[in-house]
Amino acid sequence: MKKCCESLKESLLDFLEGELAPELCASLEQHLRECPECEVVVSTTRRTIRLYREGSLYVELPLEVRQRLTLRLRSTLRPD
Repeated sequence: MKKCCESLKESLLDFLEGELAPELCASLEQHLRECPECEVVVSTTRRTIRLYREGSLYVELPLEVRQRLTLRLRSTLRPD
C-alpha cells in the first residue's frame, strides 16, 4: 500500500468529522481524486456513518431466525 494511502487511513475519521487541519484536508481530497481505492473507502465509510446516525441499521429479526441464530451461537461458543 502506498504511503499516502496509509496516511489517509490514519486520518480518515478526523477527515470525515471535519476535524482535520484545512491543509491536510486539501491534501487528502487531492489524493482521493487520484486514488479510486481510497475514494471507495471514504465513500463507504461516509455511508456507514450516515446509516448508523440515522438509526437505519437496526432491523428486527423474525423470531424463528433469532432462535436459530441463538442456537447456532451457543453451539459454536460452547461445543459439547
